[in-house]
Amino acid sequence: MEIPDRTDAAIHEAAHAVACVLMRRWFRDVAIYKTSYANAEGRIVFRNLHANNIPKDRYRKKLWLERQIVIYLCGVVADAHLSFWNGEVSEGQNPPIINLFYLEGHPEEARHAFENGVDDDTCLALHLKHVCGISDDEFYELFLRSVHIFRTYERAISSVSVNLIRKKRLKYYEVRDIVRSFGYL
Repeated sequence: MEIPDRTDAAIHEAAHAVACVLMRRWFRDVAIYKTSYANAEGRIVFRNLHANNIPKDRYRKKLWLERQIVIYLCGVVADAHLSFWNGEVSEGQNPPIINLFYLEGHPEEARHAFENGVDDDTCLALHLKHVCGISDDEFYELFLRSVHIFRTYERAISSVSVNLIRKKRLKYYEVRDIVRSFGYL
């Protein structure tokens, strides 16, 4: 039986986890695991992710939802970078990964890709965009924030992913300690 490569899932989930730590968004744990179809998957379990725990006043609710959108989009950014690292996309191609359009400065193509995308993180981010009433320009700014997080904290994301591969599961405080070890907090 072929052992699945957990690197992609680990980096994807590590990007979510590091974004959570930076935005003070608590989670129970982040994990990667093997699925029945010989692929590695991951998940992050948020604490108190229930409608009753979302702030009620409009300003705090919008901030909370914007942070959640950035956290979801950090996974999309990680996937785009992984596609280059894995050689799935070469320079000059039009990759099917949405955020590369943004990275290359093509917001119209990115908007089309978002509208027709099936990626879970993208769908969740778009859903929150509609719930929050965020304009396309504001959403683009949130996306750029997620790109900034990935690029700025890439060493911490890489370290978290290595620990995820080794341990399979990390708690919030473990991810926080890794981020702190790089002097980011």
